Amino acid sequence: SRIKGAIVGVCVCDALAGPYEWERPSNIPATITEYAPIQGLSGVFPTHQAGSYSNPGSHTLCLAQSLIDKHGKLNVQSIVQNLIHWKTTGWMSARPNEEPRFGYSTIEQALDVWPPFLLEATNLTFAGPGGDQITDAQKRKQIKRIVANGLKKVYNNRRLQNSEDSGSLIRCVPIALVSVAKGITDNDPDGLDWEDQALRSARAQSDITHPKIVCGDACVVYTSVLRTILGGHAERTTKGAIAAWVCNRDIADRKLRKLLRPKRDFASWQALGPERIRYNPNDRWEGAQDHVAQVLHGALRAFFTTDTFEDGVVRAIKLGGYYCKAIASVYGGLAGAYYGLEAIPQRWRDGLRRTGMIHHIATKMADL
Repeated sequence: SRIKGAIVGVCVCDALAGPYEWERPSNIPATITEYAPIQGLSGVFPTHQAGSYSNPGSHTLCLAQSLIDKHGKLNVQSIVQNLIHWKTTGWMSARPNEEPRFGYSTIEQALDVWPPFLLEATNLTFAGPGGDQITDAQKRKQIKRIVANGLKKVYNNRRLQNSEDSGSLIRCVPIALVSVAKGITDNDPDGLDWEDQALRSARAQSDITHPKIVCGDACVVYTSVLRTILGGHAERTTKGAIAAWVCNRDIADRKLRKLLRPKRDFASWQALGPERIRYNPNDRWEGAQDHVAQVLHGALRAFFTTDTFEDGVVRAIKLGGYYCKAIASVYGGLAGAYYGLEAIPQRWRDGLRRTGMIHHIATKMADL
């Protein structure tokens, strides 16, 4: 129920927040009673039907399908292929067979780097100098080299080096889900416990499109929290215990460390209260701009200051303002894992576009 809840939670919260993306916080209803359009999944986008999820949901499903296809192992080539398939055809989107429409974002620029490397991997001639067929080990080594070159190209891209948006965080949920039962790295190195492998995999999937350290750090913290929620130890899965766990990991990035380190316990989060994030005259909102550290902080804040899935997503949307969709989607993964699938209101599950496909993928994830 919790694994399914995390996948469905991302997609539901993505769809719920859609109508309010690009809105100033002052334009978002101030009270829960004014959120009827959200509760009815109404008007997600002017050109999208109600219940339509977008990038966060689609990218989460792309990563989940890769993990399913590779039996729980992280495979960069498979993840990139799935994301490019989404970008070019609308695969895994709420509107299948329609190419997604968005600006030249970080994710789009990163995916433009990868096709030559995928082509090289596809066109490898698997034969030795004498014409002998190379071994599977040699084949894997060549593909690993090609993938490493692709990652290096992404890392050396100046725009990608400077991007600190939440694109890799919003898709990260499946890493934690599958790692609860098994380790997921390409090589399953000896000497690493499952958590270390999961956290390395969280950073590795981030590096595919978002090489900045803060993006990887945010994915590591998010995965660590999700694993704590899903660990099944009653003493570790209260919100108080989870709050204390949030900052136990080393955090290299200063911005993320500054946001999370002072909040060492549940009371620190509760003290933030329900107030909407204040508007900044410089056209930015504290905690609301699409900076990955701010998005993670906003999602945790919504999670720790509410008691139900429904109240939390409303809080995330009200906190997030301009980038409420990213904050709500990250919240959806946390809350779905914590409360379980049954806690997501039935009307939201039923009203979600492509709900059958989403539940099928969620079930496959739970069965890994």
